[in-house]
Amino acid sequence: MLPKGRRPTGWRWCWLVVLIASERADAGFTVTDLGAVAPNQPSVATAINEQGATSGSATLSDGSTVAVESPVGGVFRTINTGVLAGSTSSSAVAINGTGDVAGAFFDASDKHYHAFRTASGMAIDLGSFSGPKFGGADSRGVAINASGEVLGSARLKDGSYVAFRVSSGGVFSTIGLPGGSAVGQASGLNDKGAAVGSYLNAQGISRVFLAGEGGSAIDLLAHFNTPGFGLNSYGSAINNRGDVAGFGDFNGQSHAFVVSAGGTFTDIGVSNGFSSSVSIGINGQGQVVGKMDDYGSNSRAFLWDSKAGLFDINTLLAPGDRNWTLTTATGINDSDQISGQGYFNGRLHGFLLTPTDGTPLFSPGATVPAPPSVWMASAGLLMVGGWWRFKRGRTADPDTA
Repeated sequence: MLPKGRRPTGWRWCWLVVLIASERADAGFTVTDLGAVAPNQPSVATAINEQGATSGSATLSDGSTVAVESPVGGVFRTINTGVLAGSTSSSAVAINGTGDVAGAFFDASDKHYHAFRTASGMAIDLGSFSGPKFGGADSRGVAINASGEVLGSARLKDGSYVAFRVSSGGVFSTIGLPGGSAVGQASGLNDKGAAVGSYLNAQGISRVFLAGEGGSAIDLLAHFNTPGFGLNSYGSAINNRGDVAGFGDFNGQSHAFVVSAGGTFTDIGVSNGFSSSVSIGINGQGQVVGKMDDYGSNSRAFLWDSKAGLFDINTLLAPGDRNWTLTTATGINDSDQISGQGYFNGRLHGFLLTPTDGTPLFSPGATVPAPPSVWMASAGLLMVGGWWRFKRGRTADPDTA
């Protein structure tokens, strides 16, 4: 407690409350516009690495799309090296710690999309599924880890999908799915080689799979009690600890969830006013990002923390950035930097979010931010208390005069 004569009594309480509230209202994120590669055209950010570099795609003036990346501290630039040079369509979906990306590009020679990865800045074709085993297909890289291993999916002629890996040395293998299923889609890969995705079981129901490096996959949710959740579930991402983010049917809507490496299932749910949620990314601390939709199908980016709870990220923006509408968060690193896309001045652009004070919002000992409306309501209540103290102590305490 402050000594007598230094206490913020009376009207000084009111000013102190306003100051504290304004400081907390500023807590949260600043937005970096990752820009576009053609005037008045959209862009999206698909992933982020630990250094803050991102991957994505952008639209050109002729309507075609190109793979892009943003270096640390920079904005989007086109990736047009190697096999991407001259391609009429490409996108970068994932990025690893060294800045290598994975994605897909259209190969005009066989009229299929091919998975690719970059190595030392050069884009390499990982091949398409045009051999007799699959009868022709499109492939896409969806994740890349520190060793350069790429996880991907291929769409077959019959419309079904297979999940595959390509090692850093270029060795291709399919992922053995639970129950011998031949239909699966990959989505997330960690640096230890563990992969997640979704597969169709014998009843035609989508389930989350988890596969170790070189091992067969298991049905991740087979032994969990998931009240309210329906049969269909989908895996999204996995961190190096082994926590898995996903989403599934919940009473007719989609709910994001997380399964910890320790074996705990948590329904992330939705914020007030929203009807559904989908998880997309997870960091090493188990924080999850994605999007929520309201009943009018309007999307908003979300951030979930096991202790702080679920936030519409738009409520955490610094005052100078609140003219953005962030629709989707696609990745988060351990510094709480977040990639995604949203609308700024009516145009869809990829973004990078950075905590306003440069430190993670939910680090040990940090003050958990609250939406601005909560802080203003709290400020109002405290100001009333300050005014009451002023009135009550005016004649008794000369410091309030």
